[in-house]
Amino acid sequence: MKRKLLYVAFLREDSDAVGFIKKVYAQCKAMNNLGRHTYLLLSRKDRVVCYDTLNGQEMMQETFYSPKAVFVETPAWKRKTASYFRMKEYLQAAELLSDTLGVQEVYIRRIKPVTPQLSVWLRKCRRRDRKTYYEIPDYPVEIPAKKNWTSYSAYVLDQMTFRLGVYPFVQKIVAVSIAPVTDPKVIGIKNGIDLTATPVVQKKQRNRSSAFVLAGVANLAPWHAYDRVIRGLKGCPEYVNPEFHIIGDGPVKEELKQLAADQGVEDRVIFHGTLTGSELNQMMENVDVGVGILGNHRRNFFGDSSLKNREYCARGLPFMISSEDSDFPVHLSFVFRTPADDAEVDIERLFAEYRQYRSRNTPAYIRSYAEQHLSWEQKLKHVFPGEPKEEGDMHEGSA
Repeated sequence: MKRKLLYVAFLREDSDAVGFIKKVYAQCKAMNNLGRHTYLLLSRKDRVVCYDTLNGQEMMQETFYSPKAVFVETPAWKRKTASYFRMKEYLQAAELLSDTLGVQEVYIRRIKPVTPQLSVWLRKCRRRDRKTYYEIPDYPVEIPAKKNWTSYSAYVLDQMTFRLGVYPFVQKIVAVSIAPVTDPKVIGIKNGIDLTATPVVQKKQRNRSSAFVLAGVANLAPWHAYDRVIRGLKGCPEYVNPEFHIIGDGPVKEELKQLAADQGVEDRVIFHGTLTGSELNQMMENVDVGVGILGNHRRNFFGDSSLKNREYCARGLPFMISSEDSDFPVHLSFVFRTPADDAEVDIERLFAEYRQYRSRNTPAYIRSYAEQHLSWEQKLKHVFPGEPKEEGDMHEGSA
């Protein structure tokens, strides 16, 4: 008999957070393969939605928010007020649904801020012997500089409310961690990938006149450091013929466009906006090297557990990173590395390495590494160890 689990993710399904939504669906599939019957609770602008993920993504329930909780774009004060009420009503729905379904386990993706309502519900779960997991998707949490009083105060408050209102009442903290974990209550894991939702590329042989195509997929932020690639395009030898395709939107998109114009390389930097599904798959067929996060040092991170690294690998594409990612040891020929600083990327050197290892770095070879090491089943089996599978369940790594 599968144990019933409610996955609580206060993410807006109808927002631009496409990568996060893909991640929680992939985790649900893996949990199902590890002996669970997983229900997923998400948010939308105007309602709470619950899916039964055991057999696909079957919508089983929706609850509409009150008018004061419905998402609004502007003004900012009204958006924050609506968010407060939306979280409150979302948690009410989560508590009611966990009782109605009779779940034995609850898995909560970090909710900020920690409210008294969340703490009270966690206490109730503990009293009812309902096992609770609390995921921190970027552990350890970045500590802002003390001179930035607003951010530092928010950090201290968040840590205090977490320690008082969450930590004592959950059985396990699941930390997607770039650092060693020493707390026995914390299980450190790396991000995984849903291999069935990530097709391998079917690349054709590159001819000499073809462009050397780099691509970065992201909700564009300063720490992606795509400016390093754009600045590297200037002065790159003509024989390399580089192009940089930026897939996604975000707060620094206009800055990147302006930088490309200032550097005189706007014809080599192509902005596609957000692509998903078949459009993204078709775009990736033309890519030679994926671009990972090149600016984690800008937020004092010196490790990496990025989803995009794992997606490039699952697609069978070589990729470039600047921080160490323990899932990709230094001996791997399909992972190219650039220093963790703000210097421009040496695209000519990257091209030379790409050509040197091209015959070895076939899509099938890179994909096989993902199949052996990067599935969500591989990652979450450390969270849900020793759970018996029902006869006929899919084997690990097939989700």
